[in-house]
Amino acid sequence: MHATSRAPLLGADHPVQAYSGSGFAEFRQVLGCNDYAEACRINQAITGRKLSRQSWNILPRIAEVDTLIQALPDRRKLREMHPELGFMGLNGGVPMAHSKKTQAGHQERLRILQRYRPDAEAICQSLRAAWPKRELANDDIHDALVGAVIASLKDRHRQVPEQPETDTKGLPMEILYAAI
Repeated sequence: MHATSRAPLLGADHPVQAYSGSGFAEFRQVLGCNDYAEACRINQAITGRKLSRQSWNILPRIAEVDTLIQALPDRRKLREMHPELGFMGLNGGVPMAHSKKTQAGHQERLRILQRYRPDAEAICQSLRAAWPKRELANDDIHDALVGAVIASLKDRHRQVPEQPETDTKGLPMEILYAAI
């Protein structure tokens, strides 16, 4: 069975849905679009939702990743994760109390990362010194680090949904996290 939107696969009551902007759509249907309005029309017709500006802005990168995935001999080696589900999994199933855009959210996520990467603060500081904040926000650093931590905890990997549907290219539509 093929799905065109990942949000329904997670279920309305799934913890990831508690975060604004959560929900995952397959973007292949809009990769060839030349303008935002066209992409919105196509996405709305297929998924019932317009394409967000953020999604439109990163569409070229999504296309690059999609091309890379299609070329992999074993496409299962590259998995998708959702940072907030990742933090929740590493936090014993408890969602984050603070927005990732706030100082409290930064500290909350850094404390969790340090449980698994004691050098997490040093990594954040090193990246912060190397990149202007307008190009690399603190939450982007945290999101990348939580992905690396999840990848390292192979014996704790879980996915949602447990029985994923596949997209039009046969890739499982799942989100990987580590259950602690």
